[in-house]
Amino acid sequence: MPREVVAAAPVNPAAGFLAAKRTAPAAQLVGAYARHLLLSAGAYRLPVDLDRVRSHFSLPVFRASLDGQRAFTTEDLRIYLNADDRPTVQNFSCAHELMEMLFFALNDGAADGWMDDDVFTELQQRKETYCAGGWLAPPARLGYGAR
Repeated sequence: MPREVVAAAPVNPAAGFLAAKRTAPAAQLVGAYARHLLLSAGAYRLPVDLDRVRSHFSLPVFRASLDGQRAFTTEDLRIYLNADDRPTVQNFSCAHELMEMLFFALNDGAADGWMDDDVFTELQQRKETYCAGGWLAPPARLGYGAR
């Protein structure tokens, strides 16, 4: 009788990132997390290849009609994108969900041993700004253009 192979749930990429103590302010921490994702996946170049990032971390993406919602991520790190959105919107939504994983890990206590309460509070208060802005790096930050 054939055995059913069940894939293990992916590990939140932010958990490993947050395992090391970091002293940066909140905004820099978010940028460092985005760089961590890109460097780990070998995708630190423009245009950003989010498929390469999510594949590297074994994060499945599904597309479905989400009735007015752009995207969401389940507790087991499955990313759902609104199939009715344009591909560019889906790409931005996927980037947003990859940043949301940082907040999942924070809420699970991944940085409790070292993160300052003020940094944690700022991250939580500005979560949506940071989820969107973590990927909006100018070309110079990615190594292109003037330094």
